[in-house]
Amino acid sequence: MSHYAEHAPHGPSRRPPSDLVVGVADQRHAEGIAALHAAREGVPVEQSRSWAQRALDRTGERSYLVVAETGGRVVGYGLAGWLDSETAPQGFYLLGVVTDPSFRRMGIAHEITLQRLDWIRERADEAFYFANAANAATIDLHARFGFREVMRASEIAGVTFDGGSGILYRATLTANPHPGASSGTWAVTVGSTGVRFSPGPGEASVAPPDAAIKAVLADGSEVVPRMEVVSDEDGGGFWHRFDPPLADGSVIYLNGSAIMTVGPAAP
Repeated sequence: MSHYAEHAPHGPSRRPPSDLVVGVADQRHAEGIAALHAAREGVPVEQSRSWAQRALDRTGERSYLVVAETGGRVVGYGLAGWLDSETAPQGFYLLGVVTDPSFRRMGIAHEITLQRLDWIRERADEAFYFANAANAATIDLHARFGFREVMRASEIAGVTFDGGSGILYRATLTANPHPGASSGTWAVTVGSTGVRFSPGPGEASVAPPDAAIKAVLADGSEVVPRMEVVSDEDGGGFWHRFDPPLADGSVIYLNGSAIMTVGPAAP
């Protein structure tokens, strides 16, 4: 049996849980990440605990670990980082995304990939990833972000592939690279606590709109919000929350453009 996600490009999408949060992983998520890694790779959980801890310890300027959680349960994670290899281009790579099978087709892998590419874009103008040629689901996911084939080989960056064929992909990162924006209409509300997207007429609200959001604080540092799902009772949609709320003078950016300055400095 293949351990890849089923490739069903025309299958129905499902609404994600109302308390779904996607953001940077920390020590609280170690056990949940290890459980998903063990199930995905078919290895003992102790081995996966060591892998998860190393990934958390490396998180910094050259490595980034994103996690999706609901009800205190980790339901997805994705890794990005710098690779320097003799068999692949030097650069920042997407290094795998895993979603709990019970939570697939909810846009979770898409959001995890979006956040990792936003992180890479702050450091480079291109991104790479490689995959087994048989993994149609991940190839289709990344094609939507502009990844194009560079080469095929039996070994890429020290990784060999079941079936003997791996594919290296590259994407150019632009100010607004996000593909597949919904044809529906989203109402956008902006404030010091975050950016909310509320579904308009014809918007199914089953997957988050494509949006790269960050805030630049008065001291020049940057903050990335965590995505949450707004319950149907509260109008539905998606909330990119800054916690704690932004201080006066902070500037919020959407897809590379400043959309609001918080506090008295606002025009």
